[in-house]
Amino acid sequence: MCIPEAERAHWVQVKAKGRSRFILRNFVGSLGVWLGAVAVAQMAGGLRGKHDVRAIAIVAICLLLIAVLGAYLNANWKWKDLAAKFPD
Repeated sequence: MCIPEAERAHWVQVKAKGRSRFILRNFVGSLGVWLGAVAVAQMAGGLRGKHDVRAIAIVAICLLLIAVLGAYLNANWKWKDLAAKFPD
């Protein structure tokens, strides 16, 4: 089985599960990146000797919003790309 056939088979399985689940799975994957970014931001604040909980919370919320928006846009773009690449 060559790569386009395997990719088409994968697309058929993903499409059968639905677009919402595809976007949700991409969102869940982005949560790991968000947790890592928050940990790095917290460590960077600790290196400067600042442990302001409010500042860390604001940074965490901003990064969460960016992660959610990025995950949605990325998943939406991938869905449209695969739909165009493998029309029914």
